[in-house]
Amino acid sequence: MGAMIVSAHEQGQTGLLPGTVWRERSNSGDLHVGTRVWPHGFHQAPGEESRLAALPPLFPLGTVLFPGMALPLHIFEQRYRTMIARRMNEDPMFGVVLTRSGREVGDRPEIHAVGTAASLLEAVRYSDGRFDIAVRGGRRFRVIGGNWDEDYLTGMVEWLADADPVTSGGQDATRLSEQVRLAFDAYLKAFERRAGIRVERAELGHDPGGIGYAICSMMPFDAPKRQRLLEAPDPESLLEDLLGMLRRERELLVSTGIGGANIDHPGTRFSTN
Repeated sequence: MGAMIVSAHEQGQTGLLPGTVWRERSNSGDLHVGTRVWPHGFHQAPGEESRLAALPPLFPLGTVLFPGMALPLHIFEQRYRTMIARRMNEDPMFGVVLTRSGREVGDRPEIHAVGTAASLLEAVRYSDGRFDIAVRGGRRFRVIGGNWDEDYLTGMVEWLADADPVTSGGQDATRLSEQVRLAFDAYLKAFERRAGIRVERAELGHDPGGIGYAICSMMPFDAPKRQRLLEAPDPESLLEDLLGMLRRERELLVSTGIGGANIDHPGTRFSTN
């Protein structure tokens, strides 16, 4: 993939693009180029654009990016250094897709069709050309076709707006989101009892789809489960599947002391890699 996922943390939102931090790191230190901030709770409205669109480059990774999730990456492979440099002033910067098969570095891996657009939050460029960046997940898409003409993958996609965390709703989704919230809290309490530590609770918001994606981001399910959740066609399907997973994880934790997910510290944002 030409990138390593580094420890995730919430980034400030300032820079060249609205909502972006840009720094260039040299031997003399960091150079801050600009400061502009998105208002709290900002999201990009779907607008009138077609469901079919040419997406910015597609970035195959060994993890899943959910809408609203922050993901830090270390970019070291030359083709992806070039991609990042070209896309520094574009939004979305690229689309994240889960690798299905093939090597991530120096290869052209097969990918899963459903992925997530990524907007730049912060970028640091090193003197040797490497980048540290942080992106946030936006709209989901389905890849219709692609090519490697640029040495990195580009494609035509269909936007999937039906499970957008900003627009989801309905009585069923609201009911399920409350059940998911309670199941997540029950899981964290079981973990706290087993580990003998206190886990700080994250703010989940009130939107049903947003609650689902936030918990998906914090639970370290394996990649196939995360991809399955990302591909859920609507908020109700997402929440129903997630509810079952959370209940099974808690039952495993209570009965065996070990959950099916390999957990260091649930309830916070972290990388699965």
